[in-house]
Amino acid sequence: MGKGQGEKQGNKKPHLKMGGLTDDEKRQIEQLVKFDTFASIGKKLNRQPQTIRKWCQRNNITKDSTSVSKNIEEKKKKSPHFEELANILTERELELAIKIYTELMKQFGGDILPSEEIQVIDFCVISAMLNRALAREKEILRLMEQQTSLRDELEKQRAAIDDEEEQQNWYDKVDQVDLRIASLSDELKEVKKNQIAFMQKKENANKGMYASRDQRAQELAKMNENWADYVLYLKANPNFRLKLGYEMEKYRLAVNEEFIRLSEIHRYADGEMDYPVFNSEVVEREAKLEASDDMDEEEEEEQEQKPKETEENTDES
Repeated sequence: MGKGQGEKQGNKKPHLKMGGLTDDEKRQIEQLVKFDTFASIGKKLNRQPQTIRKWCQRNNITKDSTSVSKNIEEKKKKSPHFEELANILTERELELAIKIYTELMKQFGGDILPSEEIQVIDFCVISAMLNRALAREKEILRLMEQQTSLRDELEKQRAAIDDEEEQQNWYDKVDQVDLRIASLSDELKEVKKNQIAFMQKKENANKGMYASRDQRAQELAKMNENWADYVLYLKANPNFRLKLGYEMEKYRLAVNEEFIRLSEIHRYADGEMDYPVFNSEVVEREAKLEASDDMDEEEEEEQEQKPKETEENTDES
């Protein structure tokens, strides 16, 4: 019995650590999570896997979709901005703002700064305000249609009214309808102005966050793209690839022409003559030019001597 009890006690698992993670454990998790599972890390650190997982999700250490969503939820809970948004927006508008915030934060990844997060929240508010203006426009058009129909009905009733008092009442009703239509028309103009302003703000916010499709194509490095993604992008976009090739060839030709220009002798502002660029290539090129010049001079001398020889031969004859 004693031996069996001793074996059971020897096989007994050690108690798991409790409490917050130490700085050393956090550093180890940051390294191990790249290759190991939460359960494997928990065994190595003698911790509950749930503790490892929750800490990674809160700090956006892992890139799986569940951890990313959890990290965004934690950001929303800690952010004071959403408490203020609840006082500004309706419940439906707040739900839309949260959805936009979640999707944008997933798009930008975990390297977003606090100032950039404020830009995202501002974009959410602008989107909600724009939708509110669009919804108000729809409501105003519906009300104007009702008042216009009422105005048409009153016009049909006018021919059947003979009593002066009823006619006066009819005029009063028509005036009230016309006033409501005019008021709705003015409000519609104001709503249209607000829509244009919100659209402009939304476009500026989009540019500020580099969130548009064109900007993502131009700023691949800022969107957590790696070299393989860039190669795939080049393969899938022949026009961009052709344009990039043209630009590279232009730069190559420009560098070559500038090198040739700077390899020639220049007169500086102080009157001195010298080569801005002087290396082995320049020396070799100058030597070849001198050799070719000497050969040209020899050929010219030979051509000058030939007419003289012919003249001498004619004189002797």
